[in-house]
Amino acid sequence: MPLQVSLPSETNTRRGVSTSDGTVVYLAADGGADVAAQVLESDRVRIQTVIHDSGDSHEFSYHLGNGYVPVQAADGTYWAYRFDDDGQINLYGIGAAWARDATGANVETRYEIRGNELVQVVSPNASAAYP
Repeated sequence: MPLQVSLPSETNTRRGVSTSDGTVVYLAADGGADVAAQVLESDRVRIQTVIHDSGDSHEFSYHLGNGYVPVQAADGTYWAYRFDDDGQINLYGIGAAWARDATGANVETRYEIRGNELVQVVSPNASAAYP
């Protein structure tokens, strides 16, 4: 079974709209963060959140479905894994956490594992610019 990843539970978005490059954009229904899901090469997907204001959520929880569990390897990388019915491991790599503000400056961020969820925690400094 393929890995399923939910949109962040902290967001309340409208129905997704496809853009010309295939990205699906989910605009916030309540003024919170927007979400964009983009299919990349080699069957990879990038899920991005757009935080509009310092008062918006800065933690985004991604639930892994189909029996996958998040894990951090000794080298600091993150993976989603499950064992199939034959005892074979199914493994997906998870890209490093990253965040930028509206000016393109890097913003401190990290992943945390909370149960069956991978949570991205964004920690901007006081000078971070929002869209």
